[in-house]
Amino acid sequence: MKKLVLIIAFIILANSAKTQTWAPTGAIWYYTFNQMLYYGYVKIVYTRDTTVISKRCKVLQKTQFGYSYLGVYDTVNLGNEFTYLDSTSNIVYRFFDNKFDTLYNFNALIGDKWRVHGMHNTTDSGIVVVDSIGKKIINSDTLQAIFMSTVTGSCIGWSSVEVVERLGCINDYMFPNYISCVADLSEGGPLRCYTDDNFPIYMTGESAHCDFITSIVSYKNINDIIEIYPNPATDNLIIEAPQNAIIEIANIQGQLIKTFTTKSAKTNINVSALPSGVYVVQVKSEKVYKVGRFVKE
Repeated sequence: MKKLVLIIAFIILANSAKTQTWAPTGAIWYYTFNQMLYYGYVKIVYTRDTTVISKRCKVLQKTQFGYSYLGVYDTVNLGNEFTYLDSTSNIVYRFFDNKFDTLYNFNALIGDKWRVHGMHNTTDSGIVVVDSIGKKIINSDTLQAIFMSTVTGSCIGWSSVEVVERLGCINDYMFPNYISCVADLSEGGPLRCYTDDNFPIYMTGESAHCDFITSIVSYKNINDIIEIYPNPATDNLIIEAPQNAIIEIANIQGQLIKTFTTKSAKTNINVSALPSGVYVVQVKSEKVYKVGRFVKE
C-alpha cells in the first residue's frame, strides 16, 4: 500500500512538473521589427482573461511603435490576440479564423508537425516541424525549449526558431510570419525583452533597450558616411558604408530584391540583371541609417 501511494505521488509530481507557464500577470514582450523603410518595435502586453468558445483565454494587446524614412514616428494598434494554455497537453493555442490553432506544443517530439497561420488579414498558412528539444536556463529557471523550422514550400512559419516556455519565440516574433511568398511583409521580428510579475526582465541582446524605437544614432552629415553611386547605374552600383552594415535593395513596389552585409567600407554590387527602373536602397547598422534611390538604366 505504501509503495502504491509513493508511485501515485511520483506520477502526480511528474505531471505537475511538466506544466508550463503562459502569459501570467504582468507579462510584457518587446519585439524588434524592421520592414523596408519602416522600423521600430512591437510591444505585446497581457491585459486580462476572457472566455472564447468556452476557453479561458489570455488577451494579448499588440502595439507597434515605428519610425519611417520620411521622419515620421507612428503608433499603430495591431489589435488583440487570444491565446490559452492547455495544462493537460502543454499546448499554447491561438484563436484564428474562429477556431483555435496550435501555436507552441511543449510536449512535442522531434519530427512532430502542425499548421500555423500568420496575420489575421490573410488565410495563408504553413507547416512547422520540431527539429530538437531541450532546456534553457534563464533567470536561474530551467525552462522547456523546442527548436522548430518550417516545411519547405510553406508561406507562413519561422525560418529557424527557439521557443522557450513562458517566453515563446526568443529569436523571432511570437506569432508566425511570412517566410516566403510575400517579401518583407511581417508584423514583428526577434524578441528584445520579456518580463512578468514573477520573472525579472530578460534581455536577449537584440537591442540595448526594450522600448527604444531604434538603436540607430542620427547623424547630421549622414551623406558623408554613406554614399550610393553612380546614379543612374548600368552595370555596377557602389555603396560606401561602414563595415557590417546591412544593405537591402527593393523595387519601387517595396518587394525585396537583394539583401547582404558589407564586408568592407566600399561595396560593389552588380545590378546588370535588374530590369530598368527606380530602386530603393536601405543601408543600416548600429550607428547609421539611410534610405536612398537609384535608377537602373
